[in-house]
Amino acid sequence: MIKLLIKLIPILIFISCANQQKINTDFEIRTPFGIMGVVLYDEVENHAKEINYLIENNQMSNPSIDYLMKDSLIQFNFSFNKKNSILDYSLAPEISNKYIVKKGTLITNSKINDKNNFDSSVDQIFIITGKKYNQSDLDTIEEKINRKKFNRWLSSKIADTSSKEYQEMAAIMKELKIKNDTSISPSQQSAINIYRNNLFNEWKEKGNEIKYSDKKRKTYQTIGGIPHLDGQVTVIGEIAYGMEVLEKLNKINTDVDDVPYQYFEIEISNE
Repeated sequence: MIKLLIKLIPILIFISCANQQKINTDFEIRTPFGIMGVVLYDEVENHAKEINYLIENNQMSNPSIDYLMKDSLIQFNFSFNKKNSILDYSLAPEISNKYIVKKGTLITNSKINDKNNFDSSVDQIFIITGKKYNQSDLDTIEEKINRKKFNRWLSSKIADTSSKEYQEMAAIMKELKIKNDTSISPSQQSAINIYRNNLFNEWKEKGNEIKYSDKKRKTYQTIGGIPHLDGQVTVIGEIAYGMEVLEKLNKINTDVDDVPYQYFEIEISNE
C-alpha cells in the first residue's frame, strides 16, 4: 500500500500543477519575486483592446515601478510609443459599480482633460494592495466622497447664472448684504451653510450619492482595498494567481517619497 502511494505522489503533483495551469489569464506580470496572472474584466472592452494590442506589439513589455505606497497601491509606468496605440492615448473611463477597488485589482491612470473631465489612460497602471476598513471608516469615507461630489455639482450650478441654485444663492447673498467672501460674518456663513446642507440633502434624495453595498462593505472589511476610489476610477481587472507575489512587492523598501530604492526587472507577457 505504501509503495502504491509513493508511486502515486508524482502523478498527484502533476495533476495539481496541471489544474493550476488551467487558469486562463489575459497576461502575466513577471517579477523577481514570482509571477502574477491578470484577468481583464468584461466591461472594460476599450481598455482591454488597447492593452492587448500594446502587449502584442511589445509596447508594454518592461514597465518600471515608479511609486509604491505600502498598503495602498503600486504604480507601474510604461514608456510606450503613443502613435502605436490603436485608440486615442486618452480613453473614455469605463467605470462600473460592479467592480470593487479591492486588494489585487488593477486600475488605470486618471487625468483631467481640457473639458475638466477625467480621462483614463494605460501609460500608468496601478495594482491595489490596500488595507482593511471597519464600518465606521467606510461611513466616514462615504460622507467625504459625497460631499466632494456634491461640491463639484454645486460649483457647476452656481457658475451658471440661469440656474435655480445661482438665483437662490444670489438672493441669499443679497438678503445678507454680502458683497464678497471677506465680509462674511459667522452668522452669515451659518445661513449659507444651512442652505448648502438643505441642497445636499435634496441632492442625496435624488439618488446622486454613492452608497457602498453590503457586498462592497464586506469586501473592504475582509479583503481590503481603497474604498475612496470606488466609482471614481476604471478598474480593468484583477490578479487571478500570484497574490503572494503582490505581498512581497508591497514590502519593497522605499524612500520618503514612496519611490523604491532598487530597480526591479519587470516583464509583461501574454505568451
